[in-house]
Amino acid sequence: MTEVWDQSRLEQYITQGIEESLTLDYKAAGSLVKNDTKRAEVTKDVSAMANSAGGIIIYGIAEDPTNKHLPARIDPIDRNQISKEWLEQVISNIRPKLGGLVIYPVSISTAPTHVVYVVDIPQSYTAHQATDKRYYKRFNFESVAMEDYEIRDVMGRNQHAQIDIDFQILIRTEIESSRIDMPPLYDQLRVSKKAEPKKYTVYELKVKLWNIGKVYAQYIKAFIQMPCALVYDYEAMRREQPGKPSREFIPDDYRTYSRDNTVRDKIKGGGWMAAEYGPARHVPILPGISMNVDGFTLTEDFEAIDWGQCTIKWTTHADNAPPNFGEVAIKDIEIIDQRNMASE
Repeated sequence: MTEVWDQSRLEQYITQGIEESLTLDYKAAGSLVKNDTKRAEVTKDVSAMANSAGGIIIYGIAEDPTNKHLPARIDPIDRNQISKEWLEQVISNIRPKLGGLVIYPVSISTAPTHVVYVVDIPQSYTAHQATDKRYYKRFNFESVAMEDYEIRDVMGRNQHAQIDIDFQILIRTEIESSRIDMPPLYDQLRVSKKAEPKKYTVYELKVKLWNIGKVYAQYIKAFIQMPCALVYDYEAMRREQPGKPSREFIPDDYRTYSRDNTVRDKIKGGGWMAAEYGPARHVPILPGISMNVDGFTLTEDFEAIDWGQCTIKWTTHADNAPPNFGEVAIKDIEIIDQRNMASE
């Protein structure tokens, strides 16, 4: 879907004080001038963004003179002097040529010919060279020359799988009479016994592994670090403590769990208690394909706790690829509430 860029959106970057980062760079109108020095600078900055994590370069926003990493004002470019086609031509001098790059011309109300150019640069799967025959990366808000090993690592992106993790929180209603408390494997199963069945709420963290790389992943191992208070307290349940499991909420108290891409096929039996399963096997994940893995039952107090800045951190390993890292705030995870659906 095409991005929506307009003057209002650019002004929000300024009023909200959105700082430059690894994936965002502001350039004043003077950065686009028809001379060799400025052309080389464009190829340097664009290739550096592609060689790093990808991102946005906005040509036409001046930085704050007292803090050079904050946007100060719109500094429009005259499209009659510097056209989108000219900018595309300059960027096309990067070797090898960049694929997937998009330039959005944003009209500015100060004059009919005034524009800001938003350059959307995808992360590349090989290293790109600027017109000065050097390779650059983004570092501390700048484009800096890459070391030999960094160039080799970027060129190797196309040779490895890369695994991301996607999380969702599912909220659903279950009936107490059908509830089976599930301690860890090999613990004795116990069925909750209630004289009168009643409804209760279950919170579940769904986990999906995505292969965003260019080759398939044969062996995957994921390590997921979460606050201990987030996960349902099986220890309290096994000790048969009265009432629902509860514990003190300590934001910095984390525990690491692991998941992988193994499955076991059922070879005999009906219900899961009487079923027999074959040996574990790895299910390869093709590029652009995802796989659901075992999730987590969350604390019954999930909605009562203010998770604040608490996050879920993760690391994934795939075959001989370098590890991939990620982090997401718990409050930012998509929630799918199915409680009303159950009553319909």
